[in-house]
Amino acid sequence: MSKPRSTSPQVTTEELDQRTLLLIRRVLCSHSPPTTPLEELLPALTSSTEIDVQLYAVIAIVVRDFILSWYSHISNDHAFIDEIIALIAHCTRALEERLRKVDLELLLLDEIPAILDAHVKDYRRAVERHETALAPHLSLSEIFRNYQPHPALTNSPESERLYLKLVSNGILAVLLPTEDLESNCERSLLREILGSMVFGNVLDKLSEPFTIYEIITTIVRQLRPDLAPIEPPPVTTRRGSVKPGGVRLTSPSPDSPPPPSPPAPPSNIERTLTIVGKTVGVLFSILSSLHQLLLSPLPQRPVKKRPLIRSALFSAVATVFNLRALQPWLPATLRLLAHPFSTRATKVGAIVDDLLISKLQPLLSSSKVVVDILKSARAALFPGNAMGPPRKYPSEKEKKRIRKVAEATLLDAVPKVVTNVWWKGLDRQEKAREVGRNWLDAFGDKDVNKVLVIRLLDLLVGRLLPELLESGGAEIRVQRTGMDLLPVVAEKEEVVYATV
Repeated sequence: MSKPRSTSPQVTTEELDQRTLLLIRRVLCSHSPPTTPLEELLPALTSSTEIDVQLYAVIAIVVRDFILSWYSHISNDHAFIDEIIALIAHCTRALEERLRKVDLELLLLDEIPAILDAHVKDYRRAVERHETALAPHLSLSEIFRNYQPHPALTNSPESERLYLKLVSNGILAVLLPTEDLESNCERSLLREILGSMVFGNVLDKLSEPFTIYEIITTIVRQLRPDLAPIEPPPVTTRRGSVKPGGVRLTSPSPDSPPPPSPPAPPSNIERTLTIVGKTVGVLFSILSSLHQLLLSPLPQRPVKKRPLIRSALFSAVATVFNLRALQPWLPATLRLLAHPFSTRATKVGAIVDDLLISKLQPLLSSSKVVVDILKSARAALFPGNAMGPPRKYPSEKEKKRIRKVAEATLLDAVPKVVTNVWWKGLDRQEKAREVGRNWLDAFGDKDVNKVLVIRLLDLLVGRLLPELLESGGAEIRVQRTGMDLLPVVAEKEEVVYATV
């Protein structure tokens, strides 16, 4: 048995990319000449080459560990793998075309925050009524589901599984090619994989409170990398040593010329005149720009349903951070100050809206963000391009530790001036508990979190596949397949049909 190769502790990005390309070629293109470019061997998954490389790396790992591990004992024919790749490429290109038609600004800045806003508000209402005369015999999750009922989360234990298979069946009916959709065996197999292994596992894992706490901690750490502990470099005063600033201390050579004397510092009058001159120049340039802007005619812009500043994002932030309870005057004051900028009917509102969109548009349309997400997901799921060990379910002590880490991270991310005003007179541990009570308790129940995750799933599927939201969704599938309504699952002698 060969020994595992030890990886170098310092691996450059070029070496990682080269290893990724070698992995793809070795698994997916082993039957082709090694000199043929990958672009000629593999179909394009998306319009971005960088995204394709990361997606093909994940596909190569899955094919190697879950398909070739048993298929290689049956046959050496590579046609089966090629068919899988062609099917995946068909679906990813169709999803990319649909994603181009989705209003990402509306989805990410208004619709998803609106769901989050409603979730936190309804959870706090449920907490207020829990164990009171208004709901003496209902649990917290049952009270919450009365506010947000969903057909997948009824009292029946089978409803969640059947609903996920129903959604999977609709997705496959829209994305699969017609010849693959007509195969009952292929359709049933893909439906089980997508409904149970993908959606079922994602729903169960993301609903765990400790998973949400870890996601919050990771996001805050990425937005504020300065929160991570930084070890200062050693400081010495010997010849040739390095100070923290990175300047090497060396003695000057006896033959070297003496260093030039520093210029004389300006007097107080010169400094004052310089500052006043620069300030007046900046003010004149600002007034001139505003004068030209106000006199110029307002250009025709596409009609938007709602300005960006009036999106649900700001309301969701105020709700999640419980500003209405911590500082009741702050949300109302911010709405009052933002009112002149909250309509595109005025020049100021249109300028602010266009400015915000111009800053967010490159981030929303950048492929680098998708590449970074795929790299992080591959590193977490397949460390060292191999299947990572299954995570041990954390104990109650470990769950409390994860929550305390999230509380401390959020507390460090908020400026101390703010926390000292909100929780005056409290020590650090008491402030961390207040952070958990006000900001993290809304995600502390798994059954309640399931409603949030499944509503986000409904939103994403509905925006990418609007056919499933139309009343004629069933007729579309009948025209494509030439069959009656496709059954989702038949168990216990009852059939649930994919009616939309």
